[in-house]
Amino acid sequence: MLLPRSCDPGSSGRSKTAPDAVTSESSPNPARIEIQDLSFWYGSTQVLRSVSMVVPERQITALIGPSGCGKSTLLGCLNRMNDLIPGVRQSGVCRVGGVDVQDPGVDVTQLRRRVGMVFQKAIPFPQSVFDNVAFGLRIGGCSGSELEDRVASVLQRTGLWDEVRDGLNGNALGLSEGQRQRLCIARALAVDPVVLLLDEPACALDPIAVGRIEDLIRDLRQDHTILLATHQLQQAARLSDQTAFLQAGELVEMDSTERVFSQPRDPRTEDYVTGRFR
Repeated sequence: MLLPRSCDPGSSGRSKTAPDAVTSESSPNPARIEIQDLSFWYGSTQVLRSVSMVVPERQITALIGPSGCGKSTLLGCLNRMNDLIPGVRQSGVCRVGGVDVQDPGVDVTQLRRRVGMVFQKAIPFPQSVFDNVAFGLRIGGCSGSELEDRVASVLQRTGLWDEVRDGLNGNALGLSEGQRQRLCIARALAVDPVVLLLDEPACALDPIAVGRIEDLIRDLRQDHTILLATHQLQQAARLSDQTAFLQAGELVEMDSTERVFSQPRDPRTEDYVTGRFR
């Protein structure tokens, strides 16, 4: 399950015997996310409480809520990044394209390629700009001129090409914070994910860098399902199609972004979006 595509973006690389709903062209909603009764614990501390939601494909869904409400944990459940943390456990179901990501038959490495994640702190590999973007492509078998073309294409899409084309062999750690974040997005995009999980991707950046990141996210909505965790309410209002408000691990309310910010149904949501509660 969740087998890799070949380097050719037109090839699915699917097995004839293993279902691959996340990448299947026959699936009507290959990037639809369905979460049912998801609960999560770090040791004895419960951080998610029976969360259920549906995230439509090719839309931006914002996760808002105070620090510690479970936004990042929820993202980590969708590509099993939380598996790397000792002493955690979860219950409930997370499906991407109809596939339960906790199914024993799921290839976790390929799941993380298909459900890409970009963290709050941009951490490029201590390698060249080119090698950062090429990393996943090389694992998938790309090489030569095709590799160079794919790297250039994704750098152009993220608006980095003109800024780094003369320094592709330079160390990525020498980039500005905003450039590093776009490079990390490019690295995730290079392996053609269907879902992008963005955890505070514009946190602590200057306004110009934030604008570039937000423009990029809007563009990516055309081809990817995006789940965006953010503390910035104005950013959620600007970017997202729908918004989910979490508080103390509970999904309080989820609706169109316009409704959540203008006519919230739950008084706790109204308190949060109007600034009466942080």
